Amino acid sequence: MTARPQQAVAVAEMTERAWWILGSLLLAVNQLAHLTGHRDRTEARLWRELREEFPPVDQDRPLAAEITRAAGPAQSRFGPLAATDPDTTLTHTRHAVAV
Repeated sequence: MTARPQQAVAVAEMTERAWWILGSLLLAVNQLAHLTGHRDRTEARLWRELREEFPPVDQDRPLAAEITRAAGPAQSRFGPLAATDPDTTLTHTRHAVAV
């Protein structure tokens, strides 16, 4: 059974929304760390980058651009499978959806 182009577009749009939701969650956890003063010596690079890149939300401001930027490091780290991934069926499926 072949996927229709509309279905591929719908999946691509859902994937973009999921990255935006992830960016929102990352900023929320980052804000929690700012509010609680939480610092972990062994924190992952992603959390350190977020803390350094995004200041605490202490005044109302638009966050859409920050949400998109916050998702960037996670997307580059956890995004499309690398070409070296042993399961090439997933790589081909993801490529087909992205086109």
